[in-house]
Amino acid sequence: MKIIGSHHLVTALAVAALALVGCERDADTGEAEDPVAEENPSAGDVGDEDGDTTSLRAEAREAGEEIEEAAREGIEAVGKGTEELGEEIQESVEKEDEEPREP
Repeated sequence: MKIIGSHHLVTALAVAALALVGCERDADTGEAEDPVAEENPSAGDVGDEDGDTTSLRAEAREAGEEIEEAAREGIEAVGKGTEELGEEIQESVEKEDEEPREP
């Protein structure tokens, strides 16, 4: 019988909370809002030796999306594990109920 430890549940919920905290989304589009970009569009841009610019914000956004996806997958895994554990417990109880008891 597979049992998901409570530390796995706590970890999955913590990752999900971190992915969602501070991530305000536009109600109409679902896009993450970026107040810094609105105030200063070039904030977070860094130039390399050749003068090419790489947006740290884009990298952070991509990392945030990966964290959000991992959190979703973690929550789904915990849900499946909890559901499977519940089914196994139910089967065990039903099996126990079917067995004759000694007086």
